[in-house]
Amino acid sequence: MDESSFFSLDKLVEFGCGMAIATQMAHSMNASLSHMRTPGADYPLQGSHTEDVHYAVLDGQATGPLSTTEFAKLIAEKRVTGSTYVWRPGMADWRRAADDPATLRLVAITPPPVPPE
Repeated sequence: MDESSFFSLDKLVEFGCGMAIATQMAHSMNASLSHMRTPGADYPLQGSHTEDVHYAVLDGQATGPLSTTEFAKLIAEKRVTGSTYVWRPGMADWRRAADDPATLRLVAITPPPVPPE
């Protein structure tokens, strides 16, 4: 076997050293990443899901944060209508409830008022 062969002793030692260095680098990077923290990730907004937070403009004032249950109650009471401005985390700006798919989904699943007997 000559020195230019892939299986020569020099090439095998070179390959082994390269693998050892790569393994050490990977372990070092994994250890560093395991200690990294995202600012604010330990303190979520209002419960565990920010998509469960709603705001609405009622009587000219921003009202919220409201849970999905509280927001659905306002829909059932007709205090939130299609022309009411709504906002949730992640939205760029306030929009009318009639133009917001998430609010329309809540309207669809909110039961109507109980009929009088």
